[in-house]
Amino acid sequence: MLHPREVIAAPLVEPLRVAAASGVRIACAADPSLETLEVVRD
Repeated sequence: MLHPREVIAAPLVEPLRVAAASGVRIACAADPSLETLEVVRD
């Protein structure tokens, strides 16, 4: 899980991309392909 103010680097995203590629649905992902990330502010 990513947390507010966390730096989003490849080591954090890669496991999510691998999971998505194997068919796992990434809950609440704005872009299910994970090619883009939506950054929101609390």
